[in-house]
Amino acid sequence: MNISKAILLLSILLTSCSKEPSKINLDFNHQVDGESLNLYSLNYQNAYGNNYNVQLLRYIVTNIELVDADDSRVELDDFHYVDLEDLTSLSLEKEILIPCGDYKSIDFTFGLNEAMNISNSHLSEAVHGAMAWPDQMGGGYHYMRIEGAYIAADESQHFYLTHTGATAGVPRHLNYSIPINLNAEPDVSNRITLNMNINKWYDSPNIYNFEEYDSGIMGNPEAQQIIHENGTDVFSVEVL
Repeated sequence: MNISKAILLLSILLTSCSKEPSKINLDFNHQVDGESLNLYSLNYQNAYGNNYNVQLLRYIVTNIELVDADDSRVELDDFHYVDLEDLTSLSLEKEILIPCGDYKSIDFTFGLNEAMNISNSHLSEAVHGAMAWPDQMGGGYHYMRIEGAYIAADESQHFYLTHTGATAGVPRHLNYSIPINLNAEPDVSNRITLNMNINKWYDSPNIYNFEEYDSGIMGNPEAQQIIHENGTDVFSVEVL
């Protein structure tokens, strides 16, 4: 093929791509070390040895973006609230149109950064009633609420509360940039799944014992920092 024909073919491909964007669906999935998360199932065990279940899981993810090979960014959603009991929250509301091309990462913030974590900024939404953080503790919103039961060393059952946020105004959100290999082709639907491994919150690099913190950690900077440090690899990604 001569140079002029090659240039013409490239021009046709680029024009086609610009007219027919690709499509993205984003899902949120939850598991415990590879086992599907089932609410109220007292079959999970963390690194410390606590047997536990999950009865409630709610969290906020913000500034979700795809990053292409040229470091250009495509926003998928700026604020998404996940509630495991609300099946509609386990996916973005609609399929997102994106430019076709190669994408190398999905970036997002777990929780809210300082600029977004403002009291009463979601007053009319369900997330406000479920996730508001008390003003006397710094205000804004919870990043996450995990609640459930665990079996103590004496075989008695207790309730635990893993509520994370900006304790006393100290931000502990987590910025993620997870590599992906996505070739978005014209008029093709792709699906990205963000997988949260619940045990990662409790296992590494710090081993977390529910018996030490079961009364709640909203006002406990030490426990908040443990969860923050453990949260750096809680998510993994699948691309289909």
